[in-house]
Amino acid sequence: MDDPETILPEQLKQFGRKWVNNPCNLVLYGQAGRGKTWFMHCLMHDLFFQRKWIRFFKSKTLDDLIIENMKTYGSAQFLIQKQICDCEFLFLDDIGMERSTDRLERDFFEIIDTRLCTLLPTIISTNLDADKIEESYGSRINSRLKEYQWIKFSGDDLRGRNEIIF
Repeated sequence: MDDPETILPEQLKQFGRKWVNNPCNLVLYGQAGRGKTWFMHCLMHDLFFQRKWIRFFKSKTLDDLIIENMKTYGSAQFLIQKQICDCEFLFLDDIGMERSTDRLERDFFEIIDTRLCTLLPTIISTNLDADKIEESYGSRINSRLKEYQWIKFSGDDLRGRNEIIF
């Protein structure tokens, strides 16, 4: 099986190495299977060894956790403010996989806006482009994400490469 490190373009590898020392907000976008989540895990790996406070959520899992907190505690504010907005690095994977609701849009806006205002890096992966994000999450979130650096992942689907080449 090919090592994903050999599949990613050299420019992206160099960007990742530089990013760890000078992080910024990122949106990693493109079709499924192009290496977005793998790249997120590479960034997290390097941050982990620098002893950084990292939180990683699948978007749908985060939405489910917010709903569970609302049911259990009557609010998800502690979760959103103290465990998500205040962490040093937040990684949100697969934004757009959950069903969009007014509550979800408000909660995700609060997270994205708060982290922008406090200058804490947020890294988002999605299969959606900017137009689809606006359709799903509204103009307020899309407007905030314009302040992020966008990296498009393209090329072939990297999953399922189980061949061995001699």
